[in-house]
Amino acid sequence: MRCKIGFKIFIVSFLLGILILAGGVSAATNVSSCQTINASGVYVLNQSITDSFAIRCIDISSSNVTIDGAGFTIDGVDQDLFSYGVYVDNGPNPLNNITIRNLKVTNWYYGTYYDQVDVGLIENNTAVSNFLSGIWLETNTNSTLVVNNTAYGNRIGIWLDSFCSNNTIKGNNVSYNTRQGIILDSSSGNIIEDNIANNISTTFTQHGIYLSSSHNNSIRRNQASFNDEYGIYLTGSLNNTITNNTASSNTGYGIYLSTSNNNTIFDNLFNNTVNVGFGTSLANYWNTTLTSTTNIIGGSKVGGNFWAYPNGTGFSQTCTDRGDGICTNNLTFDSSNVDFLPLFNGSAAISGPVHNLNTGVNYSTIQTAINAATSGNTLSIDNGSYQGPFKVNKSLNLVGNGAPIIYGASCGYYVTADNVNISGLTFTNGSTPDAGVCFDGASYGNISNNTFYNNYIGIKLNGSSNYNLIEKNNASSNNAYGIFLYSSSYNTLTNNTANSNNNFGIYLYTSSNNNTLTANTANSNTQHGILLYTSSNNILTDNTASSNIQRGIYLQSSSSNTLTANTAWNNTQHGIALESSSNNTLTANTASSNTQNGIYLVFSSSNTFTDNTASSNTQRGIYLASSSSNNTLANNTASNNADGIYLLTSSNTLTGNTIYNSTNNGIHVRADYNNITENNITLYCNGIFLDAVSYTKVLDNNIQNSSTCGGGRGISDVAGGGSFSTFSGNTIKDNYYGVYLDSEDKTGINNNTLTNNTWGFYLTGSWDNTIYNNYLDNTNNAWDDGNNVWNLAKTKGTNIVGGPCLGGNYWSDYAGVDSGGDGLGDTLVPYNSSGNITSGGDNLPLVNATSYSACFTSSVSSGLGENKPSVDVLIVANSLDYPLATEMLSYLAGRGITYEVVGAGEFDADKKANSRLIIVFGGPDAPEGIGDVTREVLSDSEENAIRQSGSQAIYVKHNVWTDRYTYKQVVIVVAGSDRATTQAAGIKYNADVEQRLVT
Repeated sequence: MRCKIGFKIFIVSFLLGILILAGGVSAATNVSSCQTINASGVYVLNQSITDSFAIRCIDISSSNVTIDGAGFTIDGVDQDLFSYGVYVDNGPNPLNNITIRNLKVTNWYYGTYYDQVDVGLIENNTAVSNFLSGIWLETNTNSTLVVNNTAYGNRIGIWLDSFCSNNTIKGNNVSYNTRQGIILDSSSGNIIEDNIANNISTTFTQHGIYLSSSHNNSIRRNQASFNDEYGIYLTGSLNNTITNNTASSNTGYGIYLSTSNNNTIFDNLFNNTVNVGFGTSLANYWNTTLTSTTNIIGGSKVGGNFWAYPNGTGFSQTCTDRGDGICTNNLTFDSSNVDFLPLFNGSAAISGPVHNLNTGVNYSTIQTAINAATSGNTLSIDNGSYQGPFKVNKSLNLVGNGAPIIYGASCGYYVTADNVNISGLTFTNGSTPDAGVCFDGASYGNISNNTFYNNYIGIKLNGSSNYNLIEKNNASSNNAYGIFLYSSSYNTLTNNTANSNNNFGIYLYTSSNNNTLTANTANSNTQHGILLYTSSNNILTDNTASSNIQRGIYLQSSSSNTLTANTAWNNTQHGIALESSSNNTLTANTASSNTQNGIYLVFSSSNTFTDNTASSNTQRGIYLASSSSNNTLANNTASNNADGIYLLTSSNTLTGNTIYNSTNNGIHVRADYNNITENNITLYCNGIFLDAVSYTKVLDNNIQNSSTCGGGRGISDVAGGGSFSTFSGNTIKDNYYGVYLDSEDKTGINNNTLTNNTWGFYLTGSWDNTIYNNYLDNTNNAWDDGNNVWNLAKTKGTNIVGGPCLGGNYWSDYAGVDSGGDGLGDTLVPYNSSGNITSGGDNLPLVNATSYSACFTSSVSSGLGENKPSVDVLIVANSLDYPLATEMLSYLAGRGITYEVVGAGEFDADKKANSRLIIVFGGPDAPEGIGDVTREVLSDSEENAIRQSGSQAIYVKHNVWTDRYTYKQVVIVVAGSDRATTQAAGIKYNADVEQRLVT
């Protein structure tokens, strides 16, 4: 049997070597997203894939494929049922030569899944927090090497299911899974060696290594300790060889056999309260032939097993040595299960507070025990006080028994080796600049269930200490930081407490990237709760940062981080703050009851804020301060603040936010080029307050009830100097002033509904604003002491009360008559709101009727005879720029030239073909499709000329959309480099346009 197994290993290794060499000479294909791979080759990830909703992220259906993760992560969403990080299967056709390496797979149902694969390699991967299994080998997967992987936080670390044979599972760390470390189910002829299946303090863990109906396997040199039930468990399994394993400190049994027989179990170390258990007891072999070679506890003979109890009274600890390291007496479990050659080690009975659970040797000091240990050993440290520092330069498990305290002169534990696990200890007096525990270039470790206080730093990860798990520690009352990561990435911090530290609770510093922080608490620190400095691509979820002297969660010069469902409340400055940080995503966070602002940005751009709550902050709910542009705020809630949202900078988008009960302003804007759309604002002094603002769009907002102060305003645009903004589609009611303009010019105000306000519109010292197609039903509908335009020229189009013509506004107190039936008032015009509009007024007030006649406008003779088009003059413009054309259109109307206005969407093929005279109002980059129309007309050089800053242009083209033999079509483009110059072009070229039309 051993010869056969050895030969099979040789064949596997040989074939894998060919595969690796073949991959080395192939050109690699970059992978940046989930995809199907159906061709052989080498595929290399060039970025992490996060929050993927794919069912199969990497789906391999071809042989001879290598996936190199290059240290990147593929991340699913919430461990969706039957989702796969890596899926290898080709239906009924087996695959071969499949390699997966250097990849982190997290948040899937299965991490990596092989089905019917011959000759595979799975190496150097990390599988964390997958619902069922980190690595799963399914039916008839054979001759596959699974080596040097880490799998934790899954239900099962590694699972071989159904007729998987001749596989080697070697050197993997499958600790901290919630069910089993390694399972073999109906799988035979495999080698399981040099793995760690220690699941210390993990709820519901059952077994380290579990064989069900699996035969002829070799289980050797594994660690299976600290499991909640059994270290090694066999049920219905025959002819397996179990040797040189350590099964210590398991809650149930070291090894448990049920209906399993003819297994050979020798040279193992069992150190449990109960070492062996049986279900249905069948015959097994508990020793081999006595052989002169080093045994598991360092003796010179291999025979049976070493049987210890944690209290030092085990059979091998108390038996009589016959002179060769073998106990004089047999150890009998029943007549069919006898260890005839149990090992003896007299030194195991020597008292000492530090215990090597693998060798049974006790030591008086921690450092002595570390020095004597070999990699993979577990050291149990009794209650007491120990003076550090201690240097850990090998892979060890360091476990507190009781409440031992480590006093550090510098670092309590200074760790330079990978795969070091530290739990159940208290660290104090770690001095500047060190910590209770220092990892220096140490990866794949675990720091859990420890207490750190009165150190300079509680936990310190330094110099590329990556892929570590820091869980359930209390790192509070330290002199600088609770937990500190310096240039360390891909670590997981979960359920830690970092309170009352003298600087920061949790600190990620300088290129600490791709870390995951979940459910940590960082309260009452003298500066910030959680700080990220020049650190990117981190994920912060469900953390709490409260009552910190400065900021709860603070990102400084950090980009592309994701913050979800965190809580930051009662901090002296801001709840969540971003400084010089871009491309971050904040979703469903709560920032409440902070002394300054809930969420604060300064010098931070291109961030996205969605579904956050910022309530009961003394100053602002959300505050975008200096040089914070191109941010998107959507569907957030800001309540019970002085200002709900405050914009001190340009080019941000606010949409769908709910803002209520603001002492001052719902939204306060002090910068140009912002978009404020579809927000719901109630209970305020000013709903939207624009402070000397230009080029801002206020669209489709619901603004209601200025009850928090006297003289409250729905939209307030004041302070002078502002122009070219647009207010459209808003519903504004229950205010003292609906829309209030003070010294503001050239604003387009249309399609708004103003009801139940004391004053609908109130304009003072404001000029050249265009106000049309609004619905007004207020105590006083308007006040205007300037010179503004209250209507368009009569134009076909459905107005705000359903009439067929656009013109002026609907006034609830207009008493005139629509004698023409077109929905426009013909008497008592211009309407001037009982004299409150001091200059002019509304010449075309809207009338609400049950039925209307058609909207007829006077026509211009085209002289086309039978080929006359259906429209004489067609104006093509968008809803935002159309108000800027008012002066030009009024000029044309005053000269008897009438027109129809359409948007780009209405400018269809029929209108293009049947319009003789067309004016396109807007440049090549105008919104709402107008830019597309303009580019159909102009050449590239003409487009670029318009784009030059300050340009104003008129271009005249012929027969753009018609055949010149049908009739002569004239197309005029009037445009500028921006909205202001476009309006100026309309005024400048009035006469030119008229001349072209007449000609």
